[in-house]
Amino acid sequence: MTPALVEAPTLRPVTLEEARMHCRADHEFEDVLIDGYLLAAIGHLDGWSGVLGRCIMPQTWRVTADCAGWHVLPMPDVVTAVATYGDSSTETLAVTPTAAGPGVSLAGPASIDFTCRMSEAGIDRVRVIVLQLVGLWYANREAAVPVALQQVPAAAQALISALRWRAPL
Repeated sequence: MTPALVEAPTLRPVTLEEARMHCRADHEFEDVLIDGYLLAAIGHLDGWSGVLGRCIMPQTWRVTADCAGWHVLPMPDVVTAVATYGDSSTETLAVTPTAAGPGVSLAGPASIDFTCRMSEAGIDRVRVIVLQLVGLWYANREAAVPVALQQVPAAAQALISALRWRAPL
């Protein structure tokens, strides 16, 4: 089941002001640049196609199941799931955590809209990763930067590994 984004997150784990402070930019004339790095870092990590393979801030995704029975949703941290059946009836589904991922039981073929949100502890870790990526890219934005400075900081890589739900696409 490949999910499709239905409702994108409206919140960010890190604000522009926090990113600016982390970069030690005490002015606003580079806000567009820093915001671009911030959006790139979040996009690199977040959602189905992000390296974490999971949602950071609340967002809704949809999958289609073509038969009744037990189905495992493709992302963790599911807070709600609603099935819409062919006759347009809807059902709020009970989500059961399993080792393979959150599971739901369907009465028939349906589309499933599910909302995911990472735990507060996970978001705190993501904040560190995002700030480290933004700081790295801000400080090393020239093409002639040595390869060693282009790599993700070890602390950020360790946090990414700990939070990763599945290998990136």
